[in-house]
Amino acid sequence: MTQSKQQIRSNESGFTLVELAIVMIIIGLLIGGILKGQELITNARVSSTVAQVKAVESGISGFRDKYAALPGDIATPTTRLPNCAVGQCAVQGTGGTIANGLIEPVDPGLAVTAANEVGVSFIQLGAAGFVGGVQPSSALGATVIGQSHPSTPLGSGWTIATANGAATSVNDVTGLPAGVYMLAKGAAIAAIAVADNVQVMNPSNAANIDRKLDDGRPTTGTVRSAGLALGATACASGAAGAEVYNEALGGAVCGILARVQ
Repeated sequence: MTQSKQQIRSNESGFTLVELAIVMIIIGLLIGGILKGQELITNARVSSTVAQVKAVESGISGFRDKYAALPGDIATPTTRLPNCAVGQCAVQGTGGTIANGLIEPVDPGLAVTAANEVGVSFIQLGAAGFVGGVQPSSALGATVIGQSHPSTPLGSGWTIATANGAATSVNDVTGLPAGVYMLAKGAAIAAIAVADNVQVMNPSNAANIDRKLDDGRPTTGTVRSAGLALGATACASGAAGAEVYNEALGGAVCGILARVQ
């Protein structure tokens, strides 16, 4: 009887420490693999975003060389651009003075409408064959990511506008160089910029994009953090002129403003 009870207890024994250690190692490897896979996916999206900025920069240069005008600011687009007879593409920029060398309104953070130069710029770039991700025949009145404006690999959309060297509504740095800028904006792409309309990525992604395209600093150079003037202070911190991205923070608290001309 005693022997039988001992055999039963032996059969009911749990995992040994060695077996538990092996299971924990396997679980750790699986978790590590998942996290590494997520990191690789994020890095690929950042690289794709950088490539997208460079492609748009090249596209705008090609457009200017061919038509002696900026997209959105071109006169008589229906007669000069292919695939541009209908919809938003046919709009002769009305957000300012036509053919004055500016994509207006002159502030990348201001409203995007179907009838201003910012609203039609990407569509006209697409109609001329210099960028993808837009629909040149997009109906008048539509300002939609994936139709009138290309989406970014990080889940937002791009707009293009001119900055005149003064402070913009999406960046409180007065030394922003004048030029044409791409701005990553959220789903409310047509809205006048508010903080959550430009906070579309985490500080680590913003910093990586900045490092690949510029100097890696949020308030200097040709790539900058967007939204600081609107309360996106979690994106960067530090003394004025020496700010750094808060890369340890998660959440969509950053935007990116990248000069392309």
